[in-house]
Amino acid sequence: MSRSEIISEIPKLSHEARREIMRRIIEIEDEAVVLKDCDQRALERFQMLDQMEAEGLIHTGQRSFGFAVESAQLNAELTSATEAASQRR
Repeated sequence: MSRSEIISEIPKLSHEARREIMRRIIEIEDEAVVLKDCDQRALERFQMLDQMEAEGLIHTGQRSFGFAVESAQLNAELTSATEAASQRR
């Protein structure tokens, strides 16, 4: 079904059906934003790991406490986002 066909059918739907469609569209958009944010945070953390590796912090056994905290925060954010997305379904 084409986009124009879908759009032409919307006025024929009941108020409840239109609201359900709108709710689902908003839900999908929210999930996309959450995923985009998670992707950006992951990219930033991988870049930080690359920098740490370049500085020799990873290979020498040294650990950055700040990195451990940020890693735990990222893990919590990803877990929270995943749970929120699955609850909406």
